[in-house]
Amino acid sequence: MFAADTAWDQLVWQPDLQALATTVAAVCFGTLGQRSRRSRETIRRFLSTAQQAIKVFDVNLRQQFYSDEVIRDSLGLATVLKLNDEELPVVATACGLASVDPVAVAEGLMAAYGLQLVAVTRGAAGSLLVDREQRSERAAEPTSVVDTVGAGDAFTAAVIVGLLAGRPLKQVHDHAARLAAFVCGKRGATPAIPKQMRE
Repeated sequence: MFAADTAWDQLVWQPDLQALATTVAAVCFGTLGQRSRRSRETIRRFLSTAQQAIKVFDVNLRQQFYSDEVIRDSLGLATVLKLNDEELPVVATACGLASVDPVAVAEGLMAAYGLQLVAVTRGAAGSLLVDREQRSERAAEPTSVVDTVGAGDAFTAAVIVGLLAGRPLKQVHDHAARLAAFVCGKRGATPAIPKQMRE
């Protein structure tokens, strides 16, 4: 459960956000942070201002805090989409896509919204990355699962790092899968990451 009227429901545009938006290399946003009108407007203004940044829409559907309209509007502001296998059919339906095949949905969303990459995490079933030229599917990295909280965020962070570095899709994917598996094997959402796993 999420408490009502929290600090992230009261994001207000400030002059320093204007300066920050013009310098960031990547921005990650989701649906939950947009549940209030004020924060939604601030987030979207930031995204519109951050013209040179990679804009990652990490769908993050929670409870009733999203709508088809928010999903579609967010896709229109994004360059990269990250979602899990449970969110995939919800997003597909919101966007009028009939297919349930993850690759077909990813390609349909890329075509409709001009996305550069779609990442789908599938838990123990592995993950999928699709860009405009190729796709990468892989099994989940073997691990003894202790706590899955934070694994999706770790995967997303690794994808962003790889894209910023201009790495090949498979290399980006392998790093993201390994990092997510590492986080799953530790308690807590943000365990200390060994230096050899940071790049």
